[in-house]
Amino acid sequence: SCSSTDDADPGNGNSGGSGASGGITVAGNTIRIDLTIQTRLASSGGWLLIQDARTLVANINGTYVAMTSVCTHSGCSDSWS
Repeated sequence: SCSSTDDADPGNGNSGGSGASGGITVAGNTIRIDLTIQTRLASSGGWLLIQDARTLVANINGTYVAMTSVCTHSGCSDSWS
């Protein structure tokens, strides 16, 4: 559950585009993130919504995890924004 200090709304503007100027490059099914530019992933609990790739990346205790909004069964996409 979320406490008053947690950010419970992933649509709060913490999203990244896929332009190289923003430190994010999307090519096919590969996402490259320049962590010197995208500093929101620097600490545990940091996250980044990459809308162009329909992917949420999070730093969980120093381990990076990526989740997609695309259904693995039918290929449809939920709308994360």
